[in-house]
Amino acid sequence: AVLVVPVVATNLIHKKRRNSPSIYSTVFLGTSFVYSLAFVATSTPVLGTDALLATSPLCIMQGVVIQFCVCMLLLSWLLCAYALYKIVTGPPSAIEKLSAYRRRHIIGCMVLSAALTAFPYLLIGAPEPQQNGLFCWLNNDVSLFWSKFASFLVWFFLILCIGCYYIIAVLRKLCAVFNEQTEEGP
Repeated sequence: AVLVVPVVATNLIHKKRRNSPSIYSTVFLGTSFVYSLAFVATSTPVLGTDALLATSPLCIMQGVVIQFCVCMLLLSWLLCAYALYKIVTGPPSAIEKLSAYRRRHIIGCMVLSAALTAFPYLLIGAPEPQQNGLFCWLNNDVSLFWSKFASFLVWFFLILCIGCYYIIAVLRKLCAVFNEQTEEGP
C-alpha cells in the first residue's frame, strides 16, 4: 500500500495528470491504499481479540469500510478498463471526452459503491466477525451467505464481465497493431 503513495501523490499534484484519464488509475490505487490501511488499522492482531465483537463500533466501521473499498476497487478497475478501451479503440478525441466526464464517472463510481455497501447492511444487518477473527465482513452462517450477498455477488460478476469485455477488446486491438507492425518490419 505504501508503494502506491508516490504514484497517487504525483497524479494529484500535477494538474495535467489530474485532468487526464490517469485519474482513474489514481482512484484505483488510492482505494487500494485506503483498503490496506483500514484493514491493518482495524485488524484483530493489532487491537486484541475483543476488539471485533459483532456489536462493536469497530466491527461495523471495518465492515463498512472494507465493503466500500472492495466495491470501489472493482468499479475503479472497470473505469480503468473503460478508459483504456476508449483510448485504444476509439477516435483520437476519446481522451478529451474522457477528461470531460471524469468527475461524473468517479462520482458515479462512489455512489454505486456506497449503495452496494449500504443496502445489504440496511436490509439485512451489520457485519459480523469472520471465523478467522481478523476482520468483520460476511456473516459466518454459511446458510445465509447466498441470500445475504446474492445481489453483491451478482453485481461483482456483472462488473467483471463488462470489464473483461473492455480489456479483451483492448488486447485484440493491440495484437492487431502489433501484427501490422511486425509484417512491415520493426
